[in-house]
Amino acid sequence: MEPYNAAHATYAPCSLDELHAKGYHYWALGHVHEHQIWEGASTVIFPGNLQGRHIRETGPRGAVMVTADEQGIQDIQRLFVDVLRWANLDVDVTECKTLSEVVSRIGKALDELVESSPSTIPLAVRVTVTGKTAAHGDLFGLESQLRAEVLALAVAMGAERLWIEKVRVATSAADDGEALRARADALSDLQDLLQAAESDADFLKGLQDDLLGLVNKAPLELQTSVPYFKAIRAGELVDLVREVRPGLLSHLAKVE
Repeated sequence: MEPYNAAHATYAPCSLDELHAKGYHYWALGHVHEHQIWEGASTVIFPGNLQGRHIRETGPRGAVMVTADEQGIQDIQRLFVDVLRWANLDVDVTECKTLSEVVSRIGKALDELVESSPSTIPLAVRVTVTGKTAAHGDLFGLESQLRAEVLALAVAMGAERLWIEKVRVATSAADDGEALRARADALSDLQDLLQAAESDADFLKGLQDDLLGLVNKAPLELQTSVPYFKAIRAGELVDLVREVRPGLLSHLAKVE
């Protein structure tokens, strides 16, 4: 087994057996920001960093205090010293049917997160909305409105206690289109057309031409922050059409 973290490149590869064989009581390893500990003939520790810097460094952060004497390591204590804590909050909205119900469910999840966290440490939270839900149609294209609603919740809970880093919608439609296929109406036809469009080269090329006009007019700050822009420029639109289809159908079914 090697002391490593999969999120980082390998800088000085070695095995735990090699470290133990050196006869040291304690190895304090640096550079990797995640806390890890191995005990054996030697105690091997990544203390981690003192403060999470971004959303990929979630959870408590701090130092490690090691007490040792002639006989070896006597005590290991982790000391949390971070002044702001990052958190990923996944909110399952499978049972929700509307945008307002989704907002209510997020509010409850934020309350639970704050209640379970030390009162002295503010939280920076990324909210990800998940689930196969009837609310997917309401959420379709309304991420900015949802973010505004969640920001209002955070302000009501205390700006000094809670900050929303991002709100992501990662839901899918409760009705994946199979039920719509059985309906002899325009939605059924649209379902078939959109599914066929995924393999229609002429349609995809025309769609790319239309979207490029919008992409090229977008503000500079959006050019690198919108993940679809790269795919549109490359003409790789199958995944985009496939992802939009259930949300569009769900949304149209609601307004019908």
